[in-house]
Amino acid sequence: LLSCLVSCGGKPAGSPGTEPPTSPAQQPGSEAVSDNLPERDMDGFRLGILSYTDAAHGYSLKVMAPEEAPDDGVELAIYQRNMRMEDRFGCLITENQVDRPYDVMRNEATAQNPSNDVAMIYEEHINRILVATPTGLTPFADIPYLNPSRPYWNQDANDTYSISGYQYAGIGDWCLSMYSKVYTYFLNKNVYRTVEQEKDIYDLVRDREWTLERMYELAGRYSQELDGEDGWTAGDRYGIVGTCKVHYQLLLTGAGLKFVDKDGNGAYAFAFRGTAADTRIAKILELNGGSTYYDNTPGEFNGAIKSNEFISGRALLLAATITNLGGVKAETEGGAVGVLPAPMWDGEQADYCSAAIGGLITCFPSFLPADRLENIGILVEALSCDSYNNVVPYYKEVLLKSSRADSPDDAQMMDILFGNLSCDLGCSTWANDIRLPVIREIFLPRQTNYTSAMTLLAAKANTAIGKTTEAINVLLAARG
Repeated sequence: LLSCLVSCGGKPAGSPGTEPPTSPAQQPGSEAVSDNLPERDMDGFRLGILSYTDAAHGYSLKVMAPEEAPDDGVELAIYQRNMRMEDRFGCLITENQVDRPYDVMRNEATAQNPSNDVAMIYEEHINRILVATPTGLTPFADIPYLNPSRPYWNQDANDTYSISGYQYAGIGDWCLSMYSKVYTYFLNKNVYRTVEQEKDIYDLVRDREWTLERMYELAGRYSQELDGEDGWTAGDRYGIVGTCKVHYQLLLTGAGLKFVDKDGNGAYAFAFRGTAADTRIAKILELNGGSTYYDNTPGEFNGAIKSNEFISGRALLLAATITNLGGVKAETEGGAVGVLPAPMWDGEQADYCSAAIGGLITCFPSFLPADRLENIGILVEALSCDSYNNVVPYYKEVLLKSSRADSPDDAQMMDILFGNLSCDLGCSTWANDIRLPVIREIFLPRQTNYTSAMTLLAAKANTAIGKTTEAINVLLAARG
């Protein structure tokens, strides 16, 4: 039987600031990771990175090659990283932003004449390139010097974006996009101080006691009917608020569930069924059937993060993405906002699991000239390693921890968040066929009798998965 439960592990994420200070990896007593790459003069080789315009994808931290030194601290760190690589290898790093990079890759695959060396593609768009005829992607194994097993590549993404040994995409530290899309719960510390508690909330997380039931037990102590109106309304007080799409995904991923995983043969399969999944789904629906959680964007399934109840002190927790942290802190009294990972299912779970949805992933165009492959691999690997040592520490540990988190406790929570990213094709490649319908048809209406609905959704999911699997098998057969 396919196991829908996962062990999570990955890595991390940022936002604006000033001149990048010395990063932890550069400080005395800390060790940087070496890329173990050969030194070579590339004699002006130009690495072309294909990506999106801000108009086409403006909701993640995606910049790859600023043309000049920017004022923004994180972008400046990226600019300085590129300068180090250009000086080291005698190359030029450029970025080509277009509205529809997947169309560029498909068209150039047909012409067998790629104009870019590597692409950053929105995770929901990767299938448009993968299953094109001919495919628009070169497998990672064909890129010399690329080593996805290194710590600056997300290991769960390596497994997720590969089938039968064919890895067609990945998440490397050279791009902060996915890290900036991590889902989290914000903690209103002003409210928290008023809630009766048996144990500090951060200690619960550290001691692996931050479980689904424990979170609802704590949050339920704050929920209270206040405005005298019939039913639970916006004027009442809640333990948890947030749009359902983010809130339920936090709970599902946190409990170790995936919509799509690998079966016993290593093939993609719908994983959201079976005893373990049903038990977790039923418990999540039960806990959300009362007054602890309030969907503060009712009727707006895709509603943006709305924090009115949270910042006004009428909610303990807010389901959000990490990029919302600065704005929410600025509006909350005293900036007293902490961050927490999604709760585990129970203390026996292998680790906390973090959802990161809506960012860009790394892939390589097909038909790359053979004489360019070594330089491409060296540069992407070197950029990823340098980012692991310098850019990510600045983005996460210096900027987020010092400027946006209140305490060492919050900094530790961010380490947990960013260190346990879980990738799920049901949330990316097949989001419109799987994740969004499941949440819209089962969790949004809190449908406790969901067997028939899940059967229909599973059939739709299997159809979508089958089409992609068939196309991949054709590619693998063509490769021999």
